[in-house]
Amino acid sequence: MKKISQGTSETSNEFEIEDLKSKLDFVLNELDKQFKLRERELLELKKMEEKYANLEKRYHSLRNSFLGKLTIKYWTFRRKLTKKK
Repeated sequence: MKKISQGTSETSNEFEIEDLKSKLDFVLNELDKQFKLRERELLELKKMEEKYANLEKRYHSLRNSFLGKLTIKYWTFRRKLTKKK
């Protein structure tokens, strides 16, 4: 009797091991997908930050130029005129 109970317990242990292995594979695949997704998001964020820094630099250069300052004063004056009406 002892042999029969050991055989069924070994079989059930093998099924449990296979079940755990399949669950582990599933979790590893999901983790890999999430990692790749986050990596793509970080690369996209880096590109956007570079674009923002470039635009900010161009904006400050334009605003500090002679014609840029003149344009800003013009639009400030126009804004004040429309608010008074």
